[in-house]
Amino acid sequence: MCVQALAGLAPIFSAISTGVSVVGTLVGAKAQANAANAQAQQAENNKIIAQRNAEDSRNRGVVAQQDQQLKTRARIGMQKNALSERSIEVSSGSALEILSDTAMTGKLDELTIRSNYEKEAIGYETQAYNFSADAAIKRSEARNAMTAGIFGAVGTAFDGAASFGRNYGNRLGMTT
Repeated sequence: MCVQALAGLAPIFSAISTGVSVVGTLVGAKAQANAANAQAQQAENNKIIAQRNAEDSRNRGVVAQQDQQLKTRARIGMQKNALSERSIEVSSGSALEILSDTAMTGKLDELTIRSNYEKEAIGYETQAYNFSADAAIKRSEARNAMTAGIFGAVGTAFDGAASFGRNYGNRLGMTT
């Protein structure tokens, strides 16, 4: 008698099991989507930091370049002073070549400094681009997780309905 009562409840248990599976599938999909969205937000935050780092690098490059200009001017001034103390004319000849070479070397140093900071900034901009692409991928993963969850839940619901139909049909003496 107990077995017959349980057999009579089988379709109900099947329906409950199907409902729980459907809810579990949707909850799992939502958790995956939330995790992917959180990763996308983190990538967006990292992108902003990388962009700020690029801007900071360029600003530091300008300051370093200006500092080098001041050093070069000071070096030229010391050279002019040293040459003048020896009564050497600084506007022509070897003295002018020395001052010109110092100015040229200083300018080369300025350009090298600026170039190095620009390369650093480009590296940060590349990171920002990569973080942006990663965020887009994660948002896509979130959408795909929800879509897959919905399809999985619908498939589970149909499977449960078919199982319920078989069990109920067997109970009524129908066979397929």
